[in-house]
Amino acid sequence: MQIIGFGQSVVLALALVGVACGHNSTGPDGRAVVRVTIGGADSVAPGQTAQLSATAVLSNGSTRIVTDVTWESSNHELMTVSQTGLVKATDARGEGQITVSYQGDLAVASVAARSARQTLLVLPTGTYVLSGSVTDGGMPLTDVEVELTSGTGAGMAAIANPSFKFYGVAGDTEIRVTKSGYETQVRRVSVTQHQTQGFDLVPSDRREAVAGTYTLRIAAAAACAQQLPENVRSRTYTAAISQSGPLSNAVLSGADMGGPWKPANSFGGSVETGIVRFAPSRYSGEDRASTFRPPSIMEVISSSQDDTTYFTFFGSVVATPDGDGYSGTLDGSLEVITVPGPGVPWWDSLFQRQASCRSAAHQFTLRR
Repeated sequence: MQIIGFGQSVVLALALVGVACGHNSTGPDGRAVVRVTIGGADSVAPGQTAQLSATAVLSNGSTRIVTDVTWESSNHELMTVSQTGLVKATDARGEGQITVSYQGDLAVASVAARSARQTLLVLPTGTYVLSGSVTDGGMPLTDVEVELTSGTGAGMAAIANPSFKFYGVAGDTEIRVTKSGYETQVRRVSVTQHQTQGFDLVPSDRREAVAGTYTLRIAAAAACAQQLPENVRSRTYTAAISQSGPLSNAVLSGADMGGPWKPANSFGGSVETGIVRFAPSRYSGEDRASTFRPPSIMEVISSSQDDTTYFTFFGSVVATPDGDGYSGTLDGSLEVITVPGPGVPWWDSLFQRQASCRSAAHQFTLRR
């Protein structure tokens, strides 16, 4: 049994040293730094340098260039920055964050006023960022091949999940988007500034029609089934599945579902050509019963005045047509959890994981 409580919460305390004698929010003349800004270019060519500067905005509305600052780059493989604000880019392309923090003697009005952050692009002069995403009827798609076949940047390729981004694109550009089971889309755009393109793919074959009523059986993978009580190694439900284009939703019945969190008996999914996917979600915020957020599925196994024990499953389901239904696997966990009842004092309200079976091979079958 694993108990999760306050002892597993990590609190990070950041102690900031006061400035200008006595941690005052203003200096002797009433001025304080209310904001720091970064000046200079927002991009730099690969292998080149760019000089940045830091400006303090004061509470009286005046500004001053400040040099008693520290500089930091979020991506040293892309760019470095000296303590004078000189950025040097590597030969790679991309983007990173440059952060400056004021360390001088002027009072600072707030913690947030001390620092500033700016995104800096590394790409050849005269080129731009071309980004976008790929969907199916508004549903995000993954593992989509995106290729630039003409223009400055021809030959670049990326896998969209569902987003993609190319650095160093310019001119008349052809974008080719392909994914198995979908019609290929080709689009020509003129890239004269940073821009975003969205692609909504159309299935090349008939999309699975999954709407209907099924018997759903979840069975624990043999590799870890012994870790669960015998009565939850295999569970059966009635599953009413609805569908709207590429989106689906399963509502389970035939068992005591949800307890005080009713309804905790449904999960969403997606439908492609020859593939059905579902994604029942995990619980979260389990440090105390008062903050517990239930998973998609909670079946009551037993209940008493003090607590209730539930069976839940969550993870990623991939199923394919099989006779009069679908069969596949759940990559995730089957668990037995206990949540205290409402009469238990909050200091005793510890979520308890009684048993867990984690595997990529749990059985998931739907039969009409």
